[in-house]
Amino acid sequence: MSAKRQADAAEVSPIMDFRAQDDAWYSVRLRLKGDKLLVMYCDFPQESDEIYSVEGFPNIESVEEFRKRFRPSSSQLQDTNCDAVVKGMMVCAANRLAVDDLRYFDAIVESVNPSIHALQEGDCRCKFQLLWQYGPLKGKKTILGIEHVCLIKFQETVVNLTLQKFLDIVKEKLKAEDTQNSKPETRYDLSPITNSASTSQIPSSSTLHKSKKPQLDSSRSMLHIRASKQEEISILTARGRSSSESMSENLEQDFDMGGQSLGKYQKIKKKITYFCRIDNLEKDLSPFTLKHFVQEHLGIPCFAIICPSISHEFCTRGFILLEEKHQADMLMDFLLNIEYIIVSLKGRPWIVDYACFGIAEGVMTTYEAKPSNAEEQLADQIKLVHKGTPEYEKVKELRLLHSEFLDHIHFRLLPRLLADEKKLMEQLAEK
Repeated sequence: MSAKRQADAAEVSPIMDFRAQDDAWYSVRLRLKGDKLLVMYCDFPQESDEIYSVEGFPNIESVEEFRKRFRPSSSQLQDTNCDAVVKGMMVCAANRLAVDDLRYFDAIVESVNPSIHALQEGDCRCKFQLLWQYGPLKGKKTILGIEHVCLIKFQETVVNLTLQKFLDIVKEKLKAEDTQNSKPETRYDLSPITNSASTSQIPSSSTLHKSKKPQLDSSRSMLHIRASKQEEISILTARGRSSSESMSENLEQDFDMGGQSLGKYQKIKKKITYFCRIDNLEKDLSPFTLKHFVQEHLGIPCFAIICPSISHEFCTRGFILLEEKHQADMLMDFLLNIEYIIVSLKGRPWIVDYACFGIAEGVMTTYEAKPSNAEEQLADQIKLVHKGTPEYEKVKELRLLHSEFLDHIHFRLLPRLLADEKKLMEQLAEK
């Protein structure tokens, strides 16, 4: 393998992660050459470079798919912060395909087996059971140590001026074609127009990492986060159904999400959305913070809603919206995990159960959510209180108190109200 090319920082972008045709993640730098984007693999020969042309993007969906293949660089999981990895979390893990072929793929943490750290060097001996999402072992489970796991660096937008400039050029081209009544959208292929190496010959990342606790050179990134300059939050205006076991098993009763959103509305096409309702949220919690918390722990794209509340209410409710069933299943496993309780910084526990999950379909509306400067500083607004700690028992008791209060309203007062209302309505109809 050739030595790393010394790229001129003035001509190329900073290092970021790129998901190649083999679904593995590689360190790359970008260079704009007219209306073409040059993707240069770090630590690999120039023959491995790929060139993408604006002509290869027939619609805006293809632009978004291409953008999602770029991620911020990830960081190697260290001995001192192994407790940051929890069940349901998305990580990037090493998969050795051959002696000299080590590639990194997305994986979900199925379970964590903690171990006492060695006293001499403080080495972490914890083991993590991972479910591979991509690669040759997709759908299979593997137990790996800390040296094979990388943490995802979450970022609301992938800030790369070179990439953004190229995508802007593509969007301008599509906009011009749209005004000229261009032909209908066709199936697209985001393969590079020039690449000396075939898909099966895409370079591995074996030279970037050592076998023992590799230190990344800002080269790994994982999560499928839809990050663009204009993030959209979807608000359901449709009928939903609750689920008791999985998001695909729907009950027949209606489910009212409650509340409404504020912003500039725009109708979009009918679609199916998976959602989760969360009760007992802090009134000052923002949708941006809620969405960021989910992305930070699961690495899945989502939308968030915080329902408006009036002055005498002591809490509010929110919704997390997802587009895919497997994302909803990940969220369910994360929120219902009995090993911890999710609470606000002030100590208010989230109230979530199986009945809070559902599926909605119909016309949806969207509005843009842009974080304020204060919201960009998300330190410790939401935290996990783990089982076995003194705080856990107190929070558990507080959560039970709020759950009993909500149950009293929903299963006692509300049915009585509906029964009395029905009786009075029937009396009015008889007159």
